[in-house]
Amino acid sequence: GGADDDGGGSGLAGLRVRLGALGGSLSAGAVGDDLFRVTATVPLTARPDTDGRLAPSPEPSAAPSVLPEER
Repeated sequence: GGADDDGGGSGLAGLRVRLGALGGSLSAGAVGDDLFRVTATVPLTARPDTDGRLAPSPEPSAAPSVLPEER
């Protein structure tokens, strides 16, 4: 399914909301004529929040994780 109005869906908007809740971020967009790139930044550590969800860590990692691009 697509994204809900509150960002709780399975689309890019929902992913952006969930990453933001962890202290991360998401960027997505066209790269050239035939490629689309999605980049997610997520802190390496997180602590459990009182309601069972993960909360952002106090010090996000500066080291990026990069997956190889597939065509």
